[in-house]
Amino acid sequence: MPYFICEDCDMSYEVDSGEDPSLYMCSQCDGHLIYDEKLAEYGRGPEASEITKIGSFTFTEKMVSRYNFIMYIAAAIFLLSALALYFGYYLAILPLVAFSGVIVSISSRRRSWKKGDKGEKIVAWCLDELPKCIIFNDVNLPQGRGNIDHVIVSPNGLFVLETKNYKGRFAVKGDEWFYRKDKRLIKSKSNPGKQIKRNALSLKKFLDHSMDMDKVWINSLVVMVNGHVDIIDPTPHYNIIRPSQIERAVKIGKSKLDLDTIYSLACILQDYSSEMVYRAGDWPEEWTQ
Repeated sequence: MPYFICEDCDMSYEVDSGEDPSLYMCSQCDGHLIYDEKLAEYGRGPEASEITKIGSFTFTEKMVSRYNFIMYIAAAIFLLSALALYFGYYLAILPLVAFSGVIVSISSRRRSWKKGDKGEKIVAWCLDELPKCIIFNDVNLPQGRGNIDHVIVSPNGLFVLETKNYKGRFAVKGDEWFYRKDKRLIKSKSNPGKQIKRNALSLKKFLDHSMDMDKVWINSLVVMVNGHVDIIDPTPHYNIIRPSQIERAVKIGKSKLDLDTIYSLACILQDYSSEMVYRAGDWPEEWTQ
């Protein structure tokens, strides 16, 4: 299994073979990453025995797997059509042309989902490091109310995270995002600002049905994982941060939660997340029995 390894703090991340480390930065110290086929003398990050993880594949991982399967099927049909054409079955040119277009389209979508999956994994690694936090990855609210990349429940508040693996220069104007291209600002079709605000509102409405949310403030964090991104004029309505800044953002949360509220939130959210992560030693023993 290949890894990205930080040259500064020895943090390591499992990656796909051939990934480019220059596209990312360390989630702990923003240091430069190097690619290595095995950990060898390097550190391994948090000890697995310290962390409890309950769950399955995230929605993004499932989409990557789905597009991989479709890609394999399309490639197989394309090759069979090419072989049939070679042996004189000229009607095979129809599926050959059709599936060449399918392969191009699927390849682009698969690349986008893999990029998002890689970003979510980097943030998940960073969240594993947080003390006295319960992490919920890939939260799917009922009745189509939305998919949230990560939710953090801690004594310092409730946090909603939206992970983006963008690169380039972006400007934030109110609720709109623009990317810079050839000295011009072009409105971005994807809008992390509106997405994080919508997710925070959906989560509040959902939790309102089960508990009193009047005193619980939901903190919104957009996490940019790519090392080659620059944000101009960030908005005060939500925080745009690097993975290495998550711990500090959690420490200065706008509302404090008592143990009863944390337990209630955890009991509700665990049924709607693909993965729950916590350190058993941080919480009362009866919670983990």
